[in-house]
Amino acid sequence: MCASLAIMAAGLAVSSAAGSAFMTIRSSEAQKKQAQWEAQIREKELINQRETARVQTLQKEVDRSDTFNRSRSAAMAALGASGLGEHISFFNSIDPEAQKSYLRDVRALRLNLAQQDSTIADQVKVSEFGSKIAGFNSQMSKIGAIADFVKTAAQAAGMYGETAVPKGAH
Repeated sequence: MCASLAIMAAGLAVSSAAGSAFMTIRSSEAQKKQAQWEAQIREKELINQRETARVQTLQKEVDRSDTFNRSRSAAMAALGASGLGEHISFFNSIDPEAQKSYLRDVRALRLNLAQQDSTIADQVKVSEFGSKIAGFNSQMSKIGAIADFVKTAAQAAGMYGETAVPKGAH
């Protein structure tokens, strides 16, 4: 092979490898940034979801408290208006059950909120981990692209060395 052809072949191989490495590095960096952006958006959505759940739970708790208090006040007013004070003892035996029911409802609402918080926290962690994995994969792609470039450059240099005409041999 002519020395100039060997130089051209080696140059083409190296430039092709350089272009390929450059595109691989750019692509892996873009994928990493996209994964990080998606993780940020997902985390924001999950935080909003958690806050919405808290507000809804608080609203349900307030509604349940209002219902309980209205019902209790109405029962007390009815007993008071009837003039039958001796029936207050009957109400006092019923009221604790109503209070227990009310407290069970509130506990159930709060437990549900705690479960939602836990699930959302896990989802945030999974999203963060996925973003970290994308960063790791990006680094590995870059290292692989650089290694392929070095390998191709070494092969091109070896090919040139094998085909080059020694000085003074012209």
